[in-house]
Amino acid sequence: MTSLVRYGTPVLLALLAGCARQSDGFKPKILITSPSEGSISRTGITRVQGYAYDNDGITSLRVNGQELLDTPALRDERGKKIVRFEFKTQGGRGQIAYRLEARDALGSTATKELPLRVDVKPPVIELTRVELEDGTLRVVGTVTDNVKVNTVSVNGVQLNVPAAARVPFYAEVSGSSATVTAVDAAGNKATRTARP
Repeated sequence: MTSLVRYGTPVLLALLAGCARQSDGFKPKILITSPSEGSISRTGITRVQGYAYDNDGITSLRVNGQELLDTPALRDERGKKIVRFEFKTQGGRGQIAYRLEARDALGSTATKELPLRVDVKPPVIELTRVELEDGTLRVVGTVTDNVKVNTVSVNGVQLNVPAAARVPFYAEVSGSSATVTAVDAAGNKATRTARP
């Protein structure tokens, strides 16, 4: 007792400081490298890849409440400062979202939402004018999609069109018919034959 009295408050404070909970100035971070946020899929089954990192180590990584670090592929990653993860989405229709949550060794958490859109509908090709003159076929039309048209090609040659929900196009080819192909952001494909 005399040693505590002799050294006073500084010794007591030093002893109590050792019992105090560590403060955590750095919350875990979640980085999704694939797919990009708001991606579009034909089936809803998508491989998601990324990293969770924290200076105190990642002790839990959940997707929609299910622990990823309990899976055989990631079991040895628990407690590491950088955890590379990968999982497959389960599919669905319309808009679906996945909620990722990372927890560090000191209990701090971070969440990240990953919205995905499932699109099973192919684009629609509308031919507004098809004319044959001196062996040259002129094709005029519009491609529309419920999400976004990515490419339009005529006889295998990709046209320079912007990626949009509604895309007008014009092409001249030799021959008496042409095949117009359109692909949307999800990879759905439509084909139509153009004849005068």
